[in-house]
Amino acid sequence: MAGHVVLFEDEGYRNFYPLTLNNPVYSLRCGIRMLGEKIQAAYPGATFVYHVRKLLEPFLKEYLSYRKIESPVNECKAEKALFVNGRALWCEDFGQNIRIEGPDKVFVKDSTVIAARLSGANLAAVDWNQPITLDRLPKVEKIEIDYPVLKFPWNLVQQNPKEIAREFKILGRPGELEGKIYEGVHILGKENVYVAPGAKVTPGVVIDAEEGPVFIDKGAKIFPNATIEGPTYVGKKSAVKIGAKIYEGTSIGPVCKVGGEVEESIIHSYSNKQHDGFLGHAYLVFAPRLT
Repeated sequence: MAGHVVLFEDEGYRNFYPLTLNNPVYSLRCGIRMLGEKIQAAYPGATFVYHVRKLLEPFLKEYLSYRKIESPVNECKAEKALFVNGRALWCEDFGQNIRIEGPDKVFVKDSTVIAARLSGANLAAVDWNQPITLDRLPKVEKIEIDYPVLKFPWNLVQQNPKEIAREFKILGRPGELEGKIYEGVHILGKENVYVAPGAKVTPGVVIDAEEGPVFIDKGAKIFPNATIEGPTYVGKKSAVKIGAKIYEGTSIGPVCKVGGEVEESIIHSYSNKQHDGFLGHAYLVFAPRLT
Protein backbone atom coordinates (compact mmCIF):
# COMPACT_ATOMS: atom_id res chain seq x y z
CA MET A 1 0.00 0.00 0.00
CA ALA A 2 1.85 3.07 -1.27
CA GLY A 3 1.37 6.64 -0.13
CA HIS A 4 2.16 8.72 2.95
CA VAL A 5 0.69 8.29 6.44
CA VAL A 6 1.26 10.86 9.19
CA LEU A 7 1.11 9.64 12.78
CA PHE A 8 -0.01 12.68 14.73
CA GLU A 9 -0.56 13.88 18.26
CA ASP A 10 -3.61 15.90 19.24
CA GLU A 11 -4.18 17.67 22.53
CA GLY A 12 -5.20 14.40 24.14
CA TYR A 13 -1.55 13.55 24.82
CA ARG A 14 -1.79 15.67 27.98
CA ASN A 15 -4.26 13.23 29.53
CA PHE A 16 -1.55 10.55 29.46
CA TYR A 17 0.90 12.43 31.67
CA PRO A 18 3.35 11.38 33.05
CA LEU A 19 3.65 8.60 30.45
CA THR A 20 3.80 11.09 27.58
CA LEU A 21 6.15 13.61 29.18
CA ASN A 22 9.06 11.95 27.35
CA ASN A 23 7.15 9.88 24.81
CA PRO A 24 4.88 10.52 21.84
CA VAL A 25 1.45 9.12 22.61
CA TYR A 26 1.76 6.59 19.77
CA SER A 27 4.79 4.97 21.45
CA LEU A 28 2.64 3.69 24.34
CA ARG A 29 2.00 -0.05 24.45
CA CYS A 30 -1.35 -1.81 24.54
CA GLY A 31 -1.38 -5.53 23.97
CA ILE A 32 1.66 -6.88 22.15
CA ARG A 33 2.59 -3.78 20.15
CA MET A 34 2.80 -0.03 20.58
CA LEU A 35 -0.12 2.03 19.29
CA GLY A 36 1.94 3.36 16.40
CA GLU A 37 3.06 -0.12 15.38
CA LYS A 38 -0.57 -1.20 15.03
CA ILE A 39 -1.27 1.74 12.73
CA GLN A 40 1.82 0.98 10.66
CA ALA A 41 0.64 -2.61 10.25
CA ALA A 42 -2.68 -1.31 8.92
CA TYR A 43 -0.89 0.45 6.05
CA PRO A 44 1.87 -1.88 4.81
CA GLY A 45 4.22 -0.31 2.31
CA ALA A 46 3.26 3.26 3.18
CA THR A 47 5.84 5.92 3.95
CA PHE A 48 5.35 7.10 7.53
CA VAL A 49 5.81 10.64 8.77
CA TYR A 50 5.82 11.54 12.47
CA HIS A 51 4.14 14.57 14.00
CA VAL A 52 5.21 15.29 17.56
CA ARG A 53 5.48 18.17 20.04
CA LYS A 54 8.41 20.48 19.30
CA LEU A 55 9.88 19.61 22.70
CA LEU A 56 10.24 15.96 21.70
CA GLU A 57 11.22 16.52 18.07
CA PRO A 58 15.03 16.31 18.56
CA PHE A 59 14.70 13.18 20.70
CA LEU A 60 12.45 11.46 18.18
CA LYS A 61 14.84 12.33 15.34
CA GLU A 62 17.76 10.94 17.33
CA TYR A 63 15.85 7.74 18.04
CA LEU A 64 14.87 7.26 14.39
CA SER A 65 18.47 7.86 13.35
CA TYR A 66 19.70 5.32 15.89
CA ARG A 67 17.21 2.77 14.54
CA LYS A 68 18.20 3.72 10.96
CA ILE A 69 14.61 4.66 10.17
CA GLU A 70 14.41 7.27 7.43
CA SER A 71 11.12 8.96 8.29
CA PRO A 72 10.47 12.72 8.29
CA VAL A 73 9.46 14.43 11.53
CA ASN A 74 7.07 17.39 11.51
CA GLU A 75 7.12 17.84 7.75
CA CYS A 76 5.59 16.16 4.74
CA LYS A 77 6.70 17.02 1.23
CA ALA A 78 4.26 14.65 -0.45
CA GLU A 79 1.36 15.96 -2.52
CA LYS A 80 -1.16 14.11 -0.34
CA ALA A 81 -1.18 12.20 2.94
CA LEU A 82 -3.45 10.44 5.40
CA PHE A 83 -3.17 11.75 8.97
CA VAL A 84 -3.94 9.19 11.69
CA ASN A 85 -4.46 9.95 15.37
CA GLY A 86 -1.78 8.25 17.49
CA ARG A 87 -4.37 7.62 20.25
CA ALA A 88 -6.56 5.50 17.99
CA LEU A 89 -6.69 1.79 18.76
CA TRP A 90 -6.43 0.54 15.22
CA CYS A 91 -6.83 -2.92 13.69
CA GLU A 92 -5.31 -4.10 10.43
CA ASP A 93 -8.63 -3.99 8.57
CA PHE A 94 -9.07 -0.29 9.39
CA GLY A 95 -6.65 0.40 6.56
CA GLN A 96 -9.29 -0.96 4.23
CA ASN A 97 -12.02 1.24 5.72
CA ILE A 98 -10.03 4.50 5.79
CA ARG A 99 -7.81 4.47 2.75
CA ILE A 100 -4.84 6.62 1.87
CA GLU A 101 -6.26 7.36 -1.58
CA GLY A 102 -9.42 9.36 -2.09
CA PRO A 103 -10.86 12.86 -1.82
CA ASP A 104 -9.94 15.14 1.07
CA LYS A 105 -11.98 14.28 4.17
CA VAL A 106 -11.78 14.48 7.95
CA PHE A 107 -12.97 11.45 9.93
CA VAL A 108 -14.13 12.33 13.43
CA LYS A 109 -15.63 10.69 16.51
CA ASP A 110 -17.58 13.42 18.27
CA SER A 111 -15.06 16.28 18.08
CA THR A 112 -11.92 14.10 18.01
CA VAL A 113 -10.10 13.74 14.70
CA ILE A 114 -9.48 10.05 14.02
CA ALA A 115 -7.99 10.56 10.58
CA ALA A 116 -7.74 13.22 7.89
CA ARG A 117 -7.00 12.80 4.20
CA LEU A 118 -5.42 15.99 2.88
CA SER A 119 -3.76 17.08 -0.35
CA GLY A 120 -2.44 20.14 -2.11
CA ALA A 121 -3.30 23.43 -0.42
CA ASN A 122 -5.11 21.63 2.41
CA LEU A 123 -1.97 19.68 3.27
CA ALA A 124 0.20 22.77 2.95
CA ALA A 125 -2.05 24.58 5.45
CA VAL A 126 -1.28 22.17 8.30
CA ASP A 127 0.53 23.82 11.22
CA TRP A 128 3.15 21.27 12.28
CA ASN A 129 4.03 23.27 15.39
CA GLN A 130 0.65 22.65 17.04
CA PRO A 131 -1.36 19.59 18.14
CA ILE A 132 -3.61 18.60 15.25
CA THR A 133 -7.24 19.25 16.15
CA LEU A 134 -10.47 19.74 14.22
CA ASP A 135 -10.41 23.52 14.50
CA ARG A 136 -6.84 23.68 13.16
CA LEU A 137 -7.53 21.60 10.03
CA PRO A 138 -8.77 22.99 6.70
CA LYS A 139 -12.54 23.05 6.20
CA VAL A 140 -13.11 19.86 4.21
CA GLU A 141 -15.91 17.30 4.27
CA LYS A 142 -16.38 15.80 7.74
CA ILE A 143 -17.53 12.23 8.34
CA GLU A 144 -18.53 10.75 11.70
CA ILE A 145 -17.05 7.32 12.40
CA ASP A 146 -17.03 5.05 15.44
CA TYR A 147 -13.46 3.93 16.07
CA PRO A 148 -12.01 3.47 19.56
CA VAL A 149 -9.78 6.28 20.80
CA LEU A 150 -7.89 5.97 24.08
CA LYS A 151 -8.42 8.93 26.40
CA PHE A 152 -6.55 8.10 29.62
CA PRO A 153 -3.71 5.81 30.78
CA TRP A 154 -6.12 3.38 32.41
CA ASN A 155 -7.73 2.78 29.01
CA LEU A 156 -4.45 1.13 27.95
CA VAL A 157 -4.66 -1.25 30.91
CA GLN A 158 -8.38 -1.92 30.47
CA GLN A 159 -7.98 -2.87 26.80
CA ASN A 160 -4.76 -4.83 27.30
CA PRO A 161 -6.17 -8.38 27.78
CA LYS A 162 -8.37 -8.12 24.69
CA GLU A 163 -5.53 -6.63 22.65
CA ILE A 164 -3.14 -9.44 23.62
CA ALA A 165 -5.71 -12.02 22.53
CA ARG A 166 -6.50 -10.17 19.28
CA GLU A 167 -2.86 -9.64 18.31
CA PHE A 168 -1.91 -13.19 19.23
CA LYS A 169 -4.10 -14.37 16.34
CA ILE A 170 -2.17 -12.08 14.00
CA LEU A 171 1.41 -12.35 15.25
CA GLY A 172 1.61 -15.66 17.07
CA ARG A 173 1.76 -19.19 15.75
CA PRO A 174 -0.52 -21.05 18.14
CA GLY A 175 0.91 -24.26 19.55
CA GLU A 176 4.40 -23.73 18.12
CA LEU A 177 7.19 -23.92 20.68
CA GLU A 178 10.17 -22.77 18.62
CA GLY A 179 12.33 -21.74 21.57
CA LYS A 180 14.05 -24.05 24.03
CA ILE A 181 11.62 -25.76 26.39
CA TYR A 182 13.44 -27.58 29.20
CA GLU A 183 12.27 -30.80 30.78
CA GLY A 184 9.97 -30.12 33.71
CA VAL A 185 7.97 -27.32 32.08
CA HIS A 186 4.19 -27.69 32.37
CA ILE A 187 1.98 -26.14 29.69
CA LEU A 188 -1.82 -25.98 29.94
CA GLY A 189 -3.64 -25.10 26.74
CA LYS A 190 -0.66 -25.59 24.46
CA GLU A 191 -2.75 -24.56 21.46
CA ASN A 192 -2.81 -21.02 22.90
CA VAL A 193 0.95 -20.76 23.48
CA TYR A 194 3.67 -19.45 21.19
CA VAL A 195 7.35 -19.49 22.17
CA ALA A 196 9.48 -17.65 19.60
CA PRO A 197 12.95 -18.74 18.43
CA GLY A 198 15.72 -17.99 20.90
CA ALA A 199 13.41 -17.90 23.91
CA LYS A 200 14.08 -20.19 26.89
CA VAL A 201 11.57 -21.70 29.30
CA THR A 202 13.38 -23.40 32.18
CA PRO A 203 12.44 -26.26 34.55
CA GLY A 204 9.53 -25.83 36.91
CA VAL A 205 7.77 -23.18 34.85
CA VAL A 206 3.97 -23.40 34.53
CA ILE A 207 2.27 -21.75 31.57
CA ASP A 208 -1.52 -21.69 31.86
CA ALA A 209 -3.09 -20.62 28.59
CA GLU A 210 -6.50 -22.19 29.07
CA GLU A 211 -8.18 -18.81 29.63
CA GLY A 212 -6.06 -16.77 27.20
CA PRO A 213 -2.97 -16.92 24.98
CA VAL A 214 0.64 -16.65 26.11
CA PHE A 215 3.19 -15.16 23.70
CA ILE A 216 6.88 -15.42 24.68
CA ASP A 217 8.93 -13.42 22.20
CA LYS A 218 12.43 -13.89 20.76
CA GLY A 219 15.27 -14.10 23.24
CA ALA A 220 13.05 -13.93 26.33
CA LYS A 221 13.91 -16.16 29.31
CA ILE A 222 11.45 -17.57 31.83
CA PHE A 223 13.40 -18.55 34.95
CA PRO A 224 12.67 -21.68 37.04
CA ASN A 225 9.40 -22.03 38.95
CA ALA A 226 7.74 -18.98 37.39
CA THR A 227 4.03 -19.15 36.59
CA ILE A 228 2.46 -17.34 33.64
CA GLU A 229 -1.29 -17.11 33.13
CA GLY A 230 -2.75 -15.92 29.85
CA PRO A 231 -3.48 -13.63 28.21
CA THR A 232 0.12 -12.48 28.66
CA TYR A 233 2.88 -11.16 26.43
CA VAL A 234 6.60 -11.36 27.32
CA GLY A 235 8.70 -9.13 25.06
CA LYS A 236 11.98 -9.70 23.26
CA LYS A 237 15.01 -10.31 25.51
CA SER A 238 12.97 -9.85 28.67
CA ALA A 239 13.43 -11.98 31.79
CA VAL A 240 10.73 -13.33 34.08
CA LYS A 241 12.62 -14.02 37.29
CA ILE A 242 12.66 -17.09 39.57
CA GLY A 243 9.30 -17.86 41.14
CA ALA A 244 7.51 -14.93 39.51
CA LYS A 245 3.71 -14.99 39.24
CA ILE A 246 2.50 -13.31 36.06
CA TYR A 247 -1.29 -13.17 35.99
CA GLU A 248 -3.73 -12.47 33.17
CA GLY A 249 -3.76 -9.25 31.18
CA THR A 250 -0.04 -8.51 31.51
CA SER A 251 2.22 -7.14 28.78
CA ILE A 252 5.97 -7.00 29.35
CA GLY A 253 7.86 -4.95 26.76
CA PRO A 254 11.31 -5.71 25.35
CA VAL A 255 14.40 -5.87 27.59
CA CYS A 256 12.66 -5.92 30.97
CA LYS A 257 13.34 -7.83 34.20
CA VAL A 258 10.20 -8.79 36.10
CA GLY A 259 9.69 -10.66 39.36
CA GLY A 260 7.10 -11.01 42.12
CA GLU A 261 3.38 -10.80 41.31
CA VAL A 262 2.07 -8.86 38.33
CA GLU A 263 -1.56 -8.69 37.26
CA GLU A 264 -3.30 -6.79 34.44
CA SER A 265 -0.41 -4.40 33.96
CA ILE A 266 1.73 -3.04 31.14
CA ILE A 267 5.48 -2.81 31.70
CA HIS A 268 7.11 -0.49 29.18
CA SER A 269 10.29 -1.47 27.39
CA TYR A 270 13.60 -1.24 29.28
CA SER A 271 11.74 -1.18 32.62
CA ASN A 272 12.42 -3.37 35.64
CA LYS A 273 10.30 -4.70 38.49
CA GLN A 274 12.46 -7.44 40.02
CA HIS A 275 11.31 -7.39 43.66
CA ASP A 276 8.77 -9.80 45.13
CA GLY A 277 6.03 -7.19 45.67
CA PHE A 278 2.72 -6.91 43.85
CA LEU A 279 2.00 -4.74 40.80
CA GLY A 280 -1.55 -4.61 39.56
CA HIS A 281 -3.70 -2.62 37.13
CA ALA A 282 -0.81 -0.30 36.33
CA TYR A 283 1.39 1.05 33.54
CA LEU A 284 5.03 0.93 34.61
CA VAL A 285 7.68 3.16 33.03
CA PHE A 286 11.04 2.96 34.81
CA ALA A 287 12.75 5.37 32.44
CA PRO A 288 10.51 6.89 29.73
CA ARG A 289 11.82 6.13 26.27
CA LEU A 290 10.78 6.39 22.64
CA THR A 291 10.58 2.58 22.29
